[in-house]
Amino acid sequence: MKGEYRIVFSDEPSSVVGGTRWTWWSDRYRRRLLLWVGAFVLVLVLNSAAWLVVARRHPASAPAERRDVGAFWRPLSPVAPPLIVVGDSYLLAETDNQKDVKRLVLDPSIQSRDALGGYFTTHPSAFFQLYDLDLHYAPVDAAIAMWNVLPAVRALHRTDDAPRLISSSRLAAPDLDANDIVYVGRLSNLGILAMPLFRASDFRMGQSASELIEGPTNQRYAADAGAGRYQQSRIDYGYIASFPGPSGKRIILVSGLGDLGLQATAAMINDRAQLDALVKRIGAGRPFEALYEVRAMGTIVRDKSLVSAHPLRTSSMWDIRPARP
Repeated sequence: MKGEYRIVFSDEPSSVVGGTRWTWWSDRYRRRLLLWVGAFVLVLVLNSAAWLVVARRHPASAPAERRDVGAFWRPLSPVAPPLIVVGDSYLLAETDNQKDVKRLVLDPSIQSRDALGGYFTTHPSAFFQLYDLDLHYAPVDAAIAMWNVLPAVRALHRTDDAPRLISSSRLAAPDLDANDIVYVGRLSNLGILAMPLFRASDFRMGQSASELIEGPTNQRYAADAGAGRYQQSRIDYGYIASFPGPSGKRIILVSGLGDLGLQATAAMINDRAQLDALVKRIGAGRPFEALYEVRAMGTIVRDKSLVSAHPLRTSSMWDIRPARP
């Protein structure tokens, strides 16, 4: 009857859909299907086993996969590139009428917005004279030194990932906890690294940014800061240090009092034999600092000699409590 639908039960293993009859596969087709499925599973198992053997022989982050970097670089993590910090200065705007900028001021004792706030607490009158315009200045020699150091840092890891760069004036405490750090710049531009370093160091900064004073002997090392780049004879000092950060990450300083000292230290970073000799002198793995005297004719370095090297006192360098008088 037109328009009538009925359900018909049958003993045959079949079904009618859209007028097309579908039957269950015969035993022959079932055996063939099981054979193909078994072969596919066997290939997967063999492939997984092969990758497991390769992974065990060549783990992705195993220290054996790391290049032989030498004793100086060995404390850095073999997994991730370090953070490169370029030394810069924090510039302030000075005004007489609170409207017009009279000049830009570079004060080595004020290297951040927080340091400016602390300065205002002891110099309240400066609140109406100095202004933060978020200006930062990086010397040309710091940029050149960074480019000299960058190839050595990139060669530490088997990866195409480039190290991240940041300026010292923008370096924050979380960066110290999360990264190994390679600082490239003048000693006067260390930013938040300055206080912990000089707490552990035998050196202290002099009255100017171009002078360093050593320990109880008060031996003074002064760079020819006022000398012209093409003056016949110039003396500067390069500085290098390696020590643990607050969370155990490694911090390496490639520094100097002036441009010559910084450039000479940056060049030494690529001299593995000289670096390993320095580490051997101090003791492998020990935090240390070293000062080099650099003599030049104009812009050409003629001689570089080690004048002081000793371990750093790191036991309380990251202590946030004020030092006892």
